Amino acid sequence: MKRKMVFSLALGASVLSATLHAGIKGHWLAEAPEGYRAECSACHTLYPPEMLAPDHWQRVMRLLPQHYGTQLELSPAVAAAIEQYLLSAAVGKRAQPSQTDPPRLTETAYFLHKHRRVDAAWRQEVKSLANCEGCHQGATRGVFDDDNLIWPKRRQ
Repeated sequence: MKRKMVFSLALGASVLSATLHAGIKGHWLAEAPEGYRAECSACHTLYPPEMLAPDHWQRVMRLLPQHYGTQLELSPAVAAAIEQYLLSAAVGKRAQPSQTDPPRLTETAYFLHKHRRVDAAWRQEVKSLANCEGCHQGATRGVFDDDNLIWPKRRQ
């Protein structure tokens, strides 16, 4: 029994790792509907759907009229296609709950762990943790892996 549980945990960790690896390598972007790529990228970096759990994406979509302080209007058909994509791509993910409404990707445990070395000097240059292109060269292509980081110069 104990051996099965260890194997199950190892398999689960392997699947989660592979899923996140696919996300940071940009494979997810090819599957994204045109509405997601066009509408969402008009204002910010496109985020891999697995970075938030399905219930988080539902809250983001429910609160579109006041999308992080911006009044946002999408046609019902485009909004439905985007929501369907986000929910289906995020199914089974266990992102750490965000206490804000709408939820913020930059407040998830995974994001905070990956950015734990980003100090105040870098934040001053990059301006915001949401400015993915400030460090991730491939962010516009959906690639967020550590191999392509540009570390901002530290201010003296």
